[in-house]
Amino acid sequence: LRAQRQRSISEAAAPAGHGSERPPRVPSPAGAASSRAAQLRSLLQRGRIVVMPCCYDALTARLVERMGFELTFMTGFGVSAAYGYPDCQLVSYQEMLTSAFNICSALRSTPCIGDGDTGYGNAVNVKRTVRG
Repeated sequence: LRAQRQRSISEAAAPAGHGSERPPRVPSPAGAASSRAAQLRSLLQRGRIVVMPCCYDALTARLVERMGFELTFMTGFGVSAAYGYPDCQLVSYQEMLTSAFNICSALRSTPCIGDGDTGYGNAVNVKRTVRG
């Protein structure tokens, strides 16, 4: 497994035109989100610890998926840092939503749990945040 992960890291770091390359991403069918949700539910119902490295943009999401992890987590801290802010609710709802969209678009089959922070306001805002 370690050798396979090392090989994947080498392939991911190879310059364009070298080594095995993936074809360009094709937009997922409408059912892809629900199948990822079902996949996530299945992972959580197994009753075991699931290792889920964090990602904060499309590149880190692809790297997590390429390494073969079953699950990833969009970290609010990482997204804040990528925008150049500390993790203290300075990143807007729209910036977090854009980051989540970019991450989910980059993932082919790996489910991703998103960090909703404080919900961006009162109970009504929390409901809006959960729905996206």
